[in-house]
Amino acid sequence: MLYTLHEINRIALSPLTYASSLVAEAFSNPFSPYSYLPYSRRVAARYDLFNRISKEYQKPEWGIDEVEINGQSVSVTPEAVITKPFCHLIHFKRSASKNPGGDPTVLIVAPMSGHHATLLRDTVRRMLTDFDVYITDWVDARNVPVNQGAFDLDEYVYYIISFLHALNKRVHIMAVCQPSVPVFGAVSLMSQQNDPLVPLSMTLMGGPIDTKRSPTVVNDLADKRSLSWFETQMIQRVPSRYPGAGRLVYPGFMQLMGFIAMNPRNHMKSYYEYYLDLMRGNEPEAEKHRSFYDEYNAVCDLPAEFYLQTVKVVFQDNALAKGTWKVGSHLINPSAITSTALLTVEGELDDITGIGQTSAAHDLTPHLPADKKEAFVAEGSGHYGIFSGSRWRNNIFPVVANFINAAQEDEEQQLLARLRAEVESAIRKENEAKERAKMREQARMQRKAAEEAEIAKAKAREEALEKAKQEALEAAEAEAKLLASARSKAAEDAKAKAEAEKKAAAEAERFAKTAEAKAQPQATTVVAKPSSPQTASGEAAQRTIDGLAAKTTTAASTPKQATRKQAARKTTPPAAKK
Repeated sequence: MLYTLHEINRIALSPLTYASSLVAEAFSNPFSPYSYLPYSRRVAARYDLFNRISKEYQKPEWGIDEVEINGQSVSVTPEAVITKPFCHLIHFKRSASKNPGGDPTVLIVAPMSGHHATLLRDTVRRMLTDFDVYITDWVDARNVPVNQGAFDLDEYVYYIISFLHALNKRVHIMAVCQPSVPVFGAVSLMSQQNDPLVPLSMTLMGGPIDTKRSPTVVNDLADKRSLSWFETQMIQRVPSRYPGAGRLVYPGFMQLMGFIAMNPRNHMKSYYEYYLDLMRGNEPEAEKHRSFYDEYNAVCDLPAEFYLQTVKVVFQDNALAKGTWKVGSHLINPSAITSTALLTVEGELDDITGIGQTSAAHDLTPHLPADKKEAFVAEGSGHYGIFSGSRWRNNIFPVVANFINAAQEDEEQQLLARLRAEVESAIRKENEAKERAKMREQARMQRKAAEEAEIAKAKAREEALEKAKQEALEAAEAEAKLLASARSKAAEDAKAKAEAEKKAAAEAERFAKTAEAKAQPQATTVVAKPSSPQTASGEAAQRTIDGLAAKTTTAASTPKQATRKQAARKTTPPAAKK
């Protein structure tokens, strides 16, 4: 209901607001004759003041068209590289970088606390001189349709992690004020999960890490009121004229009233001095006022679930410092951070985040080496002074830049060492591979030589076997020839023997016939004389024939001897000699 009443009041005042701007312009523009009337500056100042108090401030432009790098003007173009329902990731694309090889990349997480990301314009402009800058540009919740779902502190953490993954390399992250808690939680969660894209460094500026240290008015308000009080008193429903009609939000105009209520005198003094500057014609100072309040008065609504969860988790429960904060089902454990360098920046006069609340992050990271930690307190600086104004540009930025560059250099040295180790490992592996290949080649050659030797042996055995076969064949042929010759000779000998026997028989028969012929007359004469000389001679002849037959048998086995003996007998027959 309050949101609706606010809209009705704004719409009702809009004609007067518009008219006051016309009057102020008429009495201040040098081309208008009214500007030369007496008291024209006074009139213009009053109407201008009324216009600035009553008008609705729209989201300002970034207004960063160029920056100076290495003494030269470099053009800058903001462009949205990732678009989500509740946030756009903006990249400030530069036409040149400070370092030839490229500058370190920094992701600035803007606060989601009622102001637009353009509140960090001065922060971004100074960072662009040394770094490649990305920033989260949170969407006014009243412009997000209800069907896009809810957005709470857990989702905030997941958005940050998704942006870090989208950059696809280890970068540096910088949280300004409110996002210090979700950024610290995101880095802790990534460290717990051994995420290779965990940031190289983390800079937390004026963030409520431990709200029980040096409590401020903001901390006291959260402790004194119950969560239900915040829900009933602070949460409103978006009117129907906006895209997010019906969404429950914490309205930006209520947040602005809360900011002003913390230092009402300072703001009243600032507006009074602005009025005086207009009357005196001090345009440079008046422009400074307009530049600051155009940004300060431009507010946006926060999702109700995010606002209420922040009040409970961050301020009432102090869950991060106590180690009881859960994002989804994951218990956040900052002690898991071991490689992300940590810088905390606090303002000496900060009345929103007391001194010690941000530096408490160092106590929550016991496993992070001391040389990766640094705590800085900006003297004389308030809450906004740590990221905007001369103290930021001259005193705080050099500390942040040196810290980020040191972390980047350390990473590059580690990367170089890893690359060197990888190269050495690759060379060693290559040499080992070559040695193994050499050994395999040697083994192959040995196997080949062995195979060739086996082949030679087999061939030699085959040749020897073939030779043996040939020799055996030749021997068999020779033996066959000898056997055939022996058989032929035996046949000849048998034939000769038969002829000899036949001849001997014929000879014996002839001798017998001769002897018989010779003995026939004698036998007739001496039949009655048994012991006559003729009888004795016949008996001797018979014995001679028997001996000749025996010798003939012997001559059949030794034909030559038998022939010689036979020849001898033919020469001198035994019977004849006797």
